[in-house]
Amino acid sequence: MLTGNFELPVAFDIGAVAAFALTGAFAGVRRGYDIVGIFFLSAATALGGGLIRDGIFLHNGVPLAVRNPEYIVTVVIACIAGLLLSSRMKRFERWIAIGDALLDCAMGRIPDRHRRGEHPLPLPGQPQPAAA
Repeated sequence: MLTGNFELPVAFDIGAVAAFALTGAFAGVRRGYDIVGIFFLSAATALGGGLIRDGIFLHNGVPLAVRNPEYIVTVVIACIAGLLLSSRMKRFERWIAIGDALLDCAMGRIPDRHRRGEHPLPLPGQPQPAAA
């Protein structure tokens, strides 16, 4: 049986943000949005779930996506990549859909990675923290 807290590697988290931001950028290009609309759609797609989880459900201060600039930089890079690859989007739609579905499952089932001991989440079978 595992003991301790489960932590995701940072590369997995940043990769998931990049994939979701790319999905948002492709959706924005498909709908004919300008660069600002594509960026905001990418940011909402990539960071929205984590912001809701960290800010509303975990109540442990400012969400990690806001405190750590790597997340916004990742969204900007994925947004630019989405704009550059938009002409080849049809070729990758199936792979994007498969990756998006897999990441949805993984990010929904795996607890947040509070790497620095910030509100650690217990493994199944461990006592749950008392509700505030």
